[in-house]
Amino acid sequence: MSGPSARELIWSPIRIGNITVKNRLVMASTTSALGQDGFVSDRNLAYYARRARGGVGTIVTEALHVHPASNIGYNSLQAYSDAHVPGLARLARAIKDGGAAAIAQIVHVGRQWHSLNSRQAPVSPSPISSLPVFLEHPHELTAEEIAEIVDAFGAAARRVREAGFDGVEIHGAHGFLIQQFVSGWSNKRRDEYGGSLDNRLRFALEVMAAVRRNAGDDFVVGLKWSAEEGVPGGLTLDRTLEIIPLLERTGRLDYFLISMGGFGNIEFIHPTTHYGLSPFVHCAAAVKKVSKLPVIAVGKIKFALEEVLREGKADLVAMARPLICDPDLPVKIMEERQEEIRSCLSCNECHGRVWFNHRIGCAFNPEAGNEIDGEVTRAAARKRVVVVGGGPAGCEAARVAALRGHEVILLERSSSLGGRINIAAALPDRDDYFAVPLFFTVQLDTLGVDVRLKTEATAETVLALEPDAVVVATGTRPWLPDIPGAASASVWQMEQVITRAPELGRKVVVLDYDHHVAPMATADLLATRGIEVELVTPLPMVGAEVEINTQNVYYRRMAEHGVRIRTNVVAVGIKERRVLLENRFSGERAELTDVDAVVVCSPGAAEAGLAAALRSRVKELAVVGDAYAPRRLLAGIYDAYKAARAL
Repeated sequence: MSGPSARELIWSPIRIGNITVKNRLVMASTTSALGQDGFVSDRNLAYYARRARGGVGTIVTEALHVHPASNIGYNSLQAYSDAHVPGLARLARAIKDGGAAAIAQIVHVGRQWHSLNSRQAPVSPSPISSLPVFLEHPHELTAEEIAEIVDAFGAAARRVREAGFDGVEIHGAHGFLIQQFVSGWSNKRRDEYGGSLDNRLRFALEVMAAVRRNAGDDFVVGLKWSAEEGVPGGLTLDRTLEIIPLLERTGRLDYFLISMGGFGNIEFIHPTTHYGLSPFVHCAAAVKKVSKLPVIAVGKIKFALEEVLREGKADLVAMARPLICDPDLPVKIMEERQEEIRSCLSCNECHGRVWFNHRIGCAFNPEAGNEIDGEVTRAAARKRVVVVGGGPAGCEAARVAALRGHEVILLERSSSLGGRINIAAALPDRDDYFAVPLFFTVQLDTLGVDVRLKTEATAETVLALEPDAVVVATGTRPWLPDIPGAASASVWQMEQVITRAPELGRKVVVLDYDHHVAPMATADLLATRGIEVELVTPLPMVGAEVEINTQNVYYRRMAEHGVRIRTNVVAVGIKERRVLLENRFSGERAELTDVDAVVVCSPGAAEAGLAAALRSRVKELAVVGDAYAPRRLLAGIYDAYKAARAL
C-alpha cells in the first residue's frame, strides 16, 4: 500500500507533544513591532487572526521577552510580568479562534541589541560585542544574574500557559542569549558555564528545565535552534548533530525548529532573493536523522514545501515572510490556486522595518501590519475608473478598485505590466521580483479589469473614456544630475545598462543618487562582467537605506568582485574620460581618469505631466506611486491601495 502524496501529507494532522495540529504548515516567529509599551495591541490581534484564518496549522508568535534586560523596543511584546497575561490571553484566543494552534515563543536577546532601546546595558556570557551589527560591549553575567534569567524563562512559560496557549517555543537560535552561551565564538567564560561543551550547554539545559517545570508535563515545549552560526569558532552543523541528542534525552522537549545564523552572519536568518529555494533545509534533514522528535524546517522554502515533506527532510515546514506577504497562501495551495499567491519577494522590507522599531510592513502586501483597518469592501456606487500606468502602483490601484466593484480600465504604454520592477527582476539573482507582474496579470484578469497594453494615454484619450475617477500612476522619467558633461554620450542610465547590456568599456563609474539597492546591484552586475567599477556615493556608506540582510549580501559580493567604493563625495563634472569628484565636507577635489563610461543610478523624476493636464477636469483624481514622488516599492503600492480604497 502506497503512502500519502506530498499534497495529502501537507494537510495531514500530526501529533506534537500533547496536541494534534491540523496540517504541516507553521507560521514561524518574526517580530511585528505592533505592540504597545510591551503589551499586546489590537493591531497584534488583527495581524495574527488574519493569518490564522488563512489556513496555517500552527502559529508561533513573535518572541516574548522574558526579562527587562531583553527589551528591544517599546513595540516588542513582553512576558516578564503577570500584567502581560491578559493581553497574551487575547492573543492566544485570536489565533485559536482562527483555527490554528497557538505557540508562544520566549526569548532573551542577550548582547544582540543596544542600550538605546532597552535603556540598560546588553548582557552576555562574556563581554564581547555582537560584531558586526552592534559594537556596544555587553555586561558579563554573574552566576546570580544567570539564575535570575533562568527563573525568568520559567516564569514566562507559566504566564504563557495561563494565557491559554497550546505551547511554548524556547528561542535558542539566531545568536540570542542561549546561543551566546553555547557558541565558542561568544562564550569565553572559565566557570561552570564556559569551556567544555557540557558547560556551555548548562544554561540551555537549565532554561529547558525551568520552562518544563513551570509549563507542566502536558504542555508543548519546543526549541528553535540555529544549526550553523556561519562565523569562525561558532556553531557548526556537526556540533549541532552532537548537541541535539543530548537535549532530546532530557525528555523536556516536544519538537525542534531548525534555523540558521546569528547576528554575526545575519543574512542566514532571513535569506535574501540571492539565495535559491530551501537553502538550509539540509540542516533540518540532518537533524531529523538523529532525532525522534518532530523536526520543523524553515528558511525561504516557499513553494518547495511539498518536496521537503515528500523527501522526509522534515516533519513540518515553517515560513514567516511568505505568510506576511500572503496570509491566504495555505488555503490557496490547498485549493490548487497557486497562481493567485502573492509570492514573497525575499526583499526583507518586513524585517528592515521592525529592525528600526517601525511596525511591520510588506513591499508587496499593503495590508500587512494594517489588518486592523479591515479588508477591502464593495463601494456603495459603481464608478468607471481609469488607471494610467501598469507598474506596481497602477496595478494595485486597478486591483483594489475592481475589488470595490468598480468598472476599471487600465492603460499601459508598454507591451507588459510591471514597469520598473521588471528592471529590478532582470538583475542577477533577483528573479523573485518577477512575482509582481505575474500576480497582477492573474489578478486583473480574474477581476475583469480592462487592461489595454501598448496604449499611450493623453488627457484627451483619458477624458474620452468618460471616467468618474482617474488614478495616475505614470511612474518616472529619466533624470540626470545637473553637472557639466552629464548629457554626454558616455553617460548611461541604470535602466539602459540593465536592459540593453551595452558595451561600456573597461572602467565604469557608478554614481549613487538612489541610496538604496540600485547602485550596489548595478555595480555588482558590471563587476561580474569583468569591468573595473568605482561606486561613488555622497553618503558615509553605500546602500544606507537598505535593510541589513540585503546590505550584507551586496557588500560581500562587491568585495568579492573588486568594486571600489568612494564615500562622502559627489561628482561635479564629467569630460574626456574623466570624472571630477568633490568631498562634500572638505571640498577637496579628486579625478578619476581613464573612465570609459558613467552610469547614473537614480529613482528618476516624477512623471507628473498627465496629472497636471487632468487636474480639475475629472471628478476624482488621484496621483500615486512614483508619479507623485519616486520612492520604494512599499510606498508606491501602499499609496495606490489607499487611493483605491477611497474610491
